[in-house]
Amino acid sequence: MRLAGFEELSDITVHGGDAILRLVPDTNVLLRNPAPEDLGAAVDATSYMAHLLPTVLAELDELKDRGRTQDVRDKAEKAVRRLKGFRDRGHLAAGVKVAGNVYLRAEHREVDPPSVLSWLDPRVPDDRIIAGALHLQSNYHAGTVVLITADINLQNKADVVGPPFAKPQPCQRRLAVEH
Repeated sequence: MRLAGFEELSDITVHGGDAILRLVPDTNVLLRNPAPEDLGAAVDATSYMAHLLPTVLAELDELKDRGRTQDVRDKAEKAVRRLKGFRDRGHLAAGVKVAGNVYLRAEHREVDPPSVLSWLDPRVPDDRIIAGALHLQSNYHAGTVVLITADINLQNKADVVGPPFAKPQPCQRRLAVEH
């Protein structure tokens, strides 16, 4: 099922009883722009909770030390430092206010991918991200969880099993929502 736009997501969320929109950024999104307050542009939202999955934090850590180019290492370092700055506002596992009605929460436990879908491989970071997003959706079933990614294969997997995802559009900073 394809979602025509954020209006449909909003309608699903509001009528589901939990009006909290939850955005799950992939590592590539944070490398491009480590500002959680900008994630909402993906779905035209100004009120949401951004969730950082353990896989994404691990990938950022790996890239800052061993990224294939200095540019990738620098971007990963910038993202890690930006996220570190939010710890001054409170405990990330409980969630902290970023700006306006935007909150950031770091998930503290990795989900076992095969416990979510038997064919997900725990050795594959994209599979762990899919499992994490689906797990969030099951925990917050009345709300909407949207995966934010520019990774085409991750988009392919999300298209097969969910959750809805948002992807960058060429030559624009805006993102479109699909499912």
